[in-house]
Amino acid sequence: MLGVIYLLVIVVTTIWVGVDASNHNFRGGGFFCKTTVGWVIGCLLLWIVTLPVYLWQRRRAPAKDSLSVSLDMATAGGAWYRKCPHCSAAIAPDARFCSSCGQSAVV
Repeated sequence: MLGVIYLLVIVVTTIWVGVDASNHNFRGGGFFCKTTVGWVIGCLLLWIVTLPVYLWQRRRAPAKDSLSVSLDMATAGGAWYRKCPHCSAAIAPDARFCSSCGQSAVV
């Protein structure tokens, strides 16, 4: 009985990861950190490791339906930011490296 409950928890959380990962833009990393299929396969094969990693990576991945900034400068909370030349994430004007993709932001 306990095995059935454990299997049910794995299947339900894997389905949730698949649906949620399809709604986020994951950048960088390997196969398992970029695609929805990678997250689902990871959850099915090694759930105890992949689920916490997914939850950690998820907080940094922007939602696909969020508005993209078309200007070179964007304002957030009254502070000015500029776009990363590699991944277009908003970074501080004096940043040397992008916190999203890890590339050099020096132009």
